Amino acid sequence: MKLRRIFAAISICSTLGTLALGCDDHLIIVNEPRKKPKPVASADKPTEELPHAEVGALVPAVSLIRFRSEEDVELYRMRGGVTVVYFFASWSKPSVAGLEPYRDLANHLSNRKVSMIAVAEDADESMDRVQLVIDQNAPDVMVALDRDHKLGLAFGVEDLPAVAVIDPDGIVRFLRTTPKGKDDLKDVEASILSVLKTARL
Repeated sequence: MKLRRIFAAISICSTLGTLALGCDDHLIIVNEPRKKPKPVASADKPTEELPHAEVGALVPAVSLIRFRSEEDVELYRMRGGVTVVYFFASWSKPSVAGLEPYRDLANHLSNRKVSMIAVAEDADESMDRVQLVIDQNAPDVMVALDRDHKLGLAFGVEDLPAVAVIDPDGIVRFLRTTPKGKDDLKDVEASILSVLKTARL
């Protein structure tokens, strides 16, 4: 539940006029007064507008921002191949360590239309750290920013790394919202191969 509490704290602090930054598994609260706080969703009590992801359902219609380019990344519009969605943050050592093996898995199956998107759950102030992490671990992977954490909340991410597998029709076929151990990568690979077999890719 650690990451969900961080998401919730960010949302709550935004409402109260503060900014919450995740760094080295701690929250740093910085005062930032605002005149008109807007209602936001929390991990425990999402708004009606917040979509919800589950296995067997279409991927939520949440837009991300491509890292360093500011282009929209819309998972729900990416069809025709298998997409591995990998949630990480520069301050989460386990998720940083997982970037390379998941990248290698996606690259190994790229000839069968498998790709990977690394979704960064960092605050805007951490973009230089995100760049360093990507350069060192997965320079050829598409990176997208979940700036308002809507995708993380929609997928019910509880801790990092979290992983989802999306099939060619945009349906969630695998979802692990918190790491369970050394078999995570094997489970993701098994899910990908199952989707590829069903889709005949």
